[in-house]
Amino acid sequence: MAVKTWTGAGANENWNTALNWSGGTIPIAGDDIVFDGVAPNGNKNCTLNVGFNALSANFTGYTGTFTFGASFTITSGTITLGSGASYATNATPTSYTLTVAGTNPGLVSNNKILPVNLLISLTGGNTFTLTGNADFQGNLSTAATAHNMKAATGTTVDLRIGGNITLSAVTTNTTDHVTIKGYGASKTYSSNAASTNARVSFVSGSSYTSVGNAGLSGTSFLTVESGGQFNAVSTHSFSNNNNTTVSGFNASNNSDFYGYTSGSLILANDTVIKSFITIQSTTIVITSVGSAKLLLEGTFTSTGGANATIDRLEFSGTTSSNITATTASNLQIKEFIINKTGGGGVNFNSNGIFGLFVPSGLSYSFTHTSGTVTQNSTCIVRFWCNNAASTMTYSATNLTFRYLEFLGGVLNLNSELLANTLRISPQSAATSTSITSSTTFGFTVENLLVINASGVARPITLKSAVVVYSVTASLIMLTTVATATVTLNASSAGVRAIFNLENSATQTVEYVNATDIDSSGTGGVLPYSKQTIYSFGGTIAATTINWSTGSQPPPLAAKVTVAYTFVN
Repeated sequence: MAVKTWTGAGANENWNTALNWSGGTIPIAGDDIVFDGVAPNGNKNCTLNVGFNALSANFTGYTGTFTFGASFTITSGTITLGSGASYATNATPTSYTLTVAGTNPGLVSNNKILPVNLLISLTGGNTFTLTGNADFQGNLSTAATAHNMKAATGTTVDLRIGGNITLSAVTTNTTDHVTIKGYGASKTYSSNAASTNARVSFVSGSSYTSVGNAGLSGTSFLTVESGGQFNAVSTHSFSNNNNTTVSGFNASNNSDFYGYTSGSLILANDTVIKSFITIQSTTIVITSVGSAKLLLEGTFTSTGGANATIDRLEFSGTTSSNITATTASNLQIKEFIINKTGGGGVNFNSNGIFGLFVPSGLSYSFTHTSGTVTQNSTCIVRFWCNNAASTMTYSATNLTFRYLEFLGGVLNLNSELLANTLRISPQSAATSTSITSSTTFGFTVENLLVINASGVARPITLKSAVVVYSVTASLIMLTTVATATVTLNASSAGVRAIFNLENSATQTVEYVNATDIDSSGTGGVLPYSKQTIYSFGGTIAATTINWSTGSQPPPLAAKVTVAYTFVN
């Protein structure tokens, strides 16, 4: 086949005018096409007014406007876009297609923008090489034939797409990789599991909705950057070690959701994550439509004190999951569920505080249905209800926390709360703290720490009558200042709450008032079977049983330090 060069010597700008080409004849299928701007009229505008298949096309040196009035196919070689050229399409029909096909096709972009109604189709080959960042305002589709998408050696590039994105059987190099970046609004995205190492990102201002299968596999990356949105409305599963990252979920190797900025993921159906989720930002939102859940079979990590809002997060599957927070995090997870089967479990593996925060006026839940739960020696699990109008509902089956902290608001127990150490620390924003139950469940803990560091008096309310709260090894109830008393009372005035301290336990209690509390272990009938609780500086109401004011305890400051570092 021949090399045909655009001379622009014809009477019009049409591709199929013979005098516009070297040799005075129009190109034929399989020719190499050159626009170099050298001939006297070599920069004359050109309109592709007939469909054409070229072996390659090179626009280096061309400064005119090339208008797609028909579809154009590169059958084997490379298309090089001229840095000084412009590219357009005719108004009708709606779109044309630029197809890059063949065994080892390529595109040298020179940072040029291709127009919105030009569809880009990559139809196969062993390797498609993109040299330089590219910006295609139209749709991108790849055929089912497996092909590798790579950047020029030693580079990484972005392929920006303003339209719909349809991927099939796409891989990309680990080092010289191409990231497909969608920036369109109200566009669609689909991919399949044959895309094992793809990199896809949705940028700020974009909005993409999944259609059909939106899955990826291997070490793929699906990223929603700050201000972007991905609406996962089709049934799909991100599997193996794929990296599905949302709203800043920018992945690193072997991750799924890796959140570092802001944005949102909308789940219309259950979405399965096989490897892990990492949250690094305060503004990540994962919203469920109806009862849809984010099903995590791998690891959950929160770094840098990050927050996120997630409607439903369920730890599922048969493998074990680590839950890690490198520093204190307060995640707004409306439904936090542990439902591991087949020997799987969850390990709270943080070197810090893994916190679940309930905003003012809302009710969230922590549910453990099945699976082992462990907690390492440096991890504190925290329930933090913002104020008295915020509720955390707790349900668990054979779950014992090593160290659980409750920072006030309402903790509603639908099952017995078991813990080696339970710490209650009323916050200044929580005017009251309640541990109640919709049925008959209380808590049994080895060590109970009540630390009022708010600087003002705080009440702690226990449910009256039918609920039993038991401490078996150590009771420490302290304030940071003598005026910041704690008042332990019952939910119904005149109806005592049952709060028992085992006889073998140790106690240090100061500036704690007790009203309507029964600590006798016998319902107030002598002889009492449980230990008397002594409160230095406290006021014991006549309606309280088996409490007394105590003698001067050890120095306050020393005990507060001990209490804050106490770990069983």
